[in-house]
Amino acid sequence: MGDKVTRGEVVGLSGSTGRVTGPHLHFSAKVNGITVNGFQLISILNELND
Repeated sequence: MGDKVTRGEVVGLSGSTGRVTGPHLHFSAKVNGITVNGFQLISILNELND
């Protein structure tokens, strides 16, 4: 929690443990303690860094 990552760093792996129908990765993100759409967050951050 609160970890900083750099571009290209591996932050998760997909797998199929438990009761699932196939491999998947659960991805979530929080900004200042508020859960946000992780894909939108990445899109916004990529625009800021380009």
